[in-house]
Amino acid sequence: MLQSFNIDDIAVEETMLKALIFDFDGLIIDTETPDYQAWSEIYISYGATLSRAKWMSHVGAWGTFNPYAYLEEQVGRELDRVKIREKRRARYEELVANQPILPGVVDMLTSAKAKGLKLGVASNSFNKWVVRHLKNRDLYHYFDTVMTLDQITIGKPEPKMYLTALHWLGVMANEAIAFEDSPTGAMGAKRAGIYTIVIPNNMTRGENFSHVDRVITSMTDLNLDTLCEEFDNVST
Repeated sequence: MLQSFNIDDIAVEETMLKALIFDFDGLIIDTETPDYQAWSEIYISYGATLSRAKWMSHVGAWGTFNPYAYLEEQVGRELDRVKIREKRRARYEELVANQPILPGVVDMLTSAKAKGLKLGVASNSFNKWVVRHLKNRDLYHYFDTVMTLDQITIGKPEPKMYLTALHWLGVMANEAIAFEDSPTGAMGAKRAGIYTIVIPNNMTRGENFSHVDRVITSMTDLNLDTLCEEFDNVST
């Protein structure tokens, strides 16, 4: 005799992936190459040099390198830091304004929204900076939460920023994927227990990412449907 059943009793298998969390600088738009270029031009104007290796000790972190002090060390005297800051900032803003959204980002955001995934930003930059550039590029509306250094006070590589983003998104660490571009940011995501995909930019390409789950060359390499299937297989 066949046993009767109610279709409501059949469990519908849902993807275990519920959220994507994005770094901002160097991941959504390349603000890191312009940052280095602006500072390099300042150094050159004083007859000094800012090597890429020295700058890389700063990328993705906050407060680990003081470019004013390093410049003064090279020229052997104190400088007008306010004047330098204004000049460098104007040049940086000019360069960043011309930076496009990096390849694949919009498609990933659009696909994720269509799937009902939660979306967040976790950035070591300040809220005003991140939100302004997201709004200028019509990306802000995609995100359910934006976590920044001035809100959290403890930046990457500590996990607090990612843990707070998970809290506001209402998901567990094993239900999310983090997208990063720097070793520092990726370490913060991994310390929070999040599956981490790194997309190096022009500045971070060649850095050590042995601690992450996956490294790709561009977000265009990813198909969200396939990513969800792969994530479920890894998580089960």
